[in-house]
Amino acid sequence: IFIASIGVPKSIDLTKPAGVLYPTCQTDGVDCYLLFKKHLTRVLIGVMAFIFASKVGLKFWHRITPLYFGASFLLLIAVLILGKSFTTFATSWIVIFNSSLQPTEIAKLAMILYLARWFSINGNNIRDFHKGFVSFCILAGIMIVPLVMQPDLGSTMVLAAISVGMYYYAGAVKKHLLTGFITATVFCLMLIPLNDYLKYRFL
Repeated sequence: IFIASIGVPKSIDLTKPAGVLYPTCQTDGVDCYLLFKKHLTRVLIGVMAFIFASKVGLKFWHRITPLYFGASFLLLIAVLILGKSFTTFATSWIVIFNSSLQPTEIAKLAMILYLARWFSINGNNIRDFHKGFVSFCILAGIMIVPLVMQPDLGSTMVLAAISVGMYYYAGAVKKHLLTGFITATVFCLMLIPLNDYLKYRFL
């Protein structure tokens, strides 16, 4: 599935009539393997980054995590100002020269690293309502609110699931989680009728 998805041009609109012609491998100037080459390059970069990260000590990540978290937040804010939608509802891309960047993916890693750091420092306060639950909601909200404003529903749900999952395994009080779930549900029910994108997705 992964290999097949690389070879499918995302520019093709399957809703168009069957008679609409797309460039073929026989067309001059068409590189049939362009998307494959781009994805392969990104996979290789990712593998090299993974190897590098595995060789670096935890103290290094502990030190740079606040900076990485802050930079990721600024990128999400930049998306709200400079972002492109590329025919989607969500304005979640930043165009850099001939390539594009989706800060949401950077924010996911930043959230994982920062929450891991925060849980390790504040382990004794995790079960406290104000120092644990409220502080967690503020930290998660810093990343989640810009995603809601894009609006990127899918990434919002993924980031929320990651955050809540880490909070739960760190020792969260189930009553606090239930309180947060009810509050988030009520907020969503109030927000859906006011947002055309959310109405399109849910109603």
